[in-house]
Amino acid sequence: MTGDVGAGARAKGGRPLKDASKGKRAKYAFRMSDFTRDQLEGHAQESGRSLSEEVEYRIEQSLQKDGRLNSVLTMLGGAEMIMFAALANGDLRIAIAEADAKVSSKLQWYESPEKLEIVRRHMTDSAGRTIETFAKMAQTGVTTRTGQHFSRLAE
Repeated sequence: MTGDVGAGARAKGGRPLKDASKGKRAKYAFRMSDFTRDQLEGHAQESGRSLSEEVEYRIEQSLQKDGRLNSVLTMLGGAEMIMFAALANGDLRIAIAEADAKVSSKLQWYESPEKLEIVRRHMTDSAGRTIETFAKMAQTGVTTRTGQHFSRLAE
């Protein structure tokens, strides 16, 4: 006997060794609150995983989510474009509320010619203001700082 321990054999009375083809996994120690541990244990039990497997699964999911967020930011033109769209979205919501208040109809703003005209006028008037506001934000560095914040979220 050479002293080699094969798959399934016990090393010095311990548990059977893991299959080497699955790759070696290291142990890591870290601190967490009892509350967090209780939550993780509950999720682990629901999913049929051990606590260690649940922690590893959630870390992997977090890393994948970061990559997806970065892809979405890139696809939408970056954080600055998202900020501009948010400003325009706010204007659109105000325009829709104005149309709903002025026209007593159960139709949506895009279904009612009267509401649609109010929204169109409001958005035409507000487009210049939105562009000016965004330009001032860009000039003062607000968009850059916010873009950096979004990018850090995606890293």
